[in-house]
Amino acid sequence: MTITDVDRVGEVIDAAIEAGADDVGRVNFALQAETRATLRRDAIDAALATADEEAAHVADNRNVDLEGTTAVTTSDVRVRPVEGHLASGDAAAEAAPPTEIETDPVSVSASVTVTYAFVE
Repeated sequence: MTITDVDRVGEVIDAAIEAGADDVGRVNFALQAETRATLRRDAIDAALATADEEAAHVADNRNVDLEGTTAVTTSDVRVRPVEGHLASGDAAAEAAPPTEIETDPVSVSASVTVTYAFVE
């Protein structure tokens, strides 16, 4: 089952148990395609900005001018979905409190390799 309202995950699990489910499997959280693409681009932009800052620092330190970029490669761009864990004890217990899901945020990271040209 896929739901888009993450605040309802516990409610959906409780409804499944009330309907007779006795084994609740993994709960995975992922990003919608548009959000995933946006965050991927943001991660690449952040990695490129860091590379530019470091190149400018190197140029200042070596007393040379940064002429421009000669090559850029992206690698290791990852969007890591997370798995939720049931926070309540026995989900099938009678009169159990509502199910809560504990998760970490979905993480998005990127690495870039940038080659710069420097001139004296």
